[in-house]
Amino acid sequence: MKSSVNDYVIREATAEDHGMIYDFSLIASKDETVPDFLRNAGEFVIKKIEEGRSGVLLAFSDEELAGIVDADILESKIEIRSVYVRKDHRRKGLASHLVNKLMEIYPNKEMVLATAVTEKGKKFWESNGFRVMEWKMVKKMD
Repeated sequence: MKSSVNDYVIREATAEDHGMIYDFSLIASKDETVPDFLRNAGEFVIKKIEEGRSGVLLAFSDEELAGIVDADILESKIEIRSVYVRKDHRRKGLASHLVNKLMEIYPNKEMVLATAVTEKGKKFWESNGFRVMEWKMVKKMD
């Protein structure tokens, strides 16, 4: 295990990463800390990459995929969809490093958006300088 975020290699995902991202999403889907809507995010991320859209960064520890951030890169902003770090790589600042790297790669974006769905997620985003600007309420129709 790595002890510093600087020991991780972070890069944009490519279509060749399809299998690795799929395997990673299977691991994430078994993690009880992952919100339900993220459990199948792997297939959406893979489709995005195959379509040639930017915004998916991968963090590697040696050859192992340790973390991922998925964002939509729009004209004036970055919309972060999800960030996931494997349990054995948590509490080392890797999620924050992924978000900062995303902003470093796309420096001319005016706004970065994130959605926190848990109290723990809200604390993470707030610790990274994000503030709640708008709440949306949605009713799920059965």
